[in-house]
Amino acid sequence: MSFFDKATALLDIPAQRINISATDTIKGQNFTVPVIFYKAAAGNEKRPTLVVSSGYDGSQEDLYFAVGTRALERGWNFLSYEGPGQPTVRRYQDLGFIPNWWDVVTPVVDYLETRDDVDTKKLALEGVSFGGILAPRAATREKRFVAVLAIDGLYNIETSLLAQFPTALVDIFKAGNKTEFDTFMAAAASNSSYPSSFRWVVDQGRWSFNTNSTFDWLTQLGQVNLTKDLLDEVQVPVFVGEGQDDTNFYGQGKVVADWLGDRAYYHLFMNDIGAGEHSQVGAEAELAHVSFDWLGGIFDGLAKTDNGTINL
Repeated sequence: MSFFDKATALLDIPAQRINISATDTIKGQNFTVPVIFYKAAAGNEKRPTLVVSSGYDGSQEDLYFAVGTRALERGWNFLSYEGPGQPTVRRYQDLGFIPNWWDVVTPVVDYLETRDDVDTKKLALEGVSFGGILAPRAATREKRFVAVLAIDGLYNIETSLLAQFPTALVDIFKAGNKTEFDTFMAAAASNSSYPSSFRWVVDQGRWSFNTNSTFDWLTQLGQVNLTKDLLDEVQVPVFVGEGQDDTNFYGQGKVVADWLGDRAYYHLFMNDIGAGEHSQVGAEAELAHVSFDWLGGIFDGLAKTDNGTINL
């Protein structure tokens, strides 16, 4: 991170690292939310501000390149953050993912309200990858955002993973046989004949949820989900993205959009323009073009929110 900080110090307006105090209201545990604030322009003109987190494994430094530069080009401030389960909070505070993600986001909004250069009537919250679950979950309680972006729209990663497991193994998990399930998964995760992608998902999952048990990881993962009842609590427009070639989660975005109804703007990113991968990896310019045109309309009070596939 030191090299990243040296680089961002050379920006026309150097980035600011801030540590924000927060409390897990379920566990009663204090923690710190590390954020990076990128100011769109000199002076103290109040500007729209986009708040973004990654998901299962990405760092907030990555988000500057994936999302931040294009937000800044539009004259919006950009703030990235990490919460429990994400790289620095997991590594330095020993905290795994929590379902009450609003406890991460609300202190960030409180901080933004102290700044003279932030238009607090034009705040948007974006979540990338697993963040596509985390951001809407936060917005069920934190009501100061005017828009939410789920890149991509997801509702339950546990469901998608279990669908790829042998039926007998799923039955063991659903029966609550933790010992047998963990024994099998430990052997599989250390077996080099299994796909490296599978072994990585398991290893990263246990690490990011701060557990040595694969059973506990999957159980916790299933608790960080979205349901129609939860999404009924999100009363602002939501951009729901989906990649046409998302091999693990395709179809979840449309379900999320259907649950949201007329609050959703659903966009299917297509393969023929190179944007069909999960979270539009490799097509960040196209992602920004579509999602930020929509968000700009929200900020300007112009955008519609219809529930249909838009292919540009």
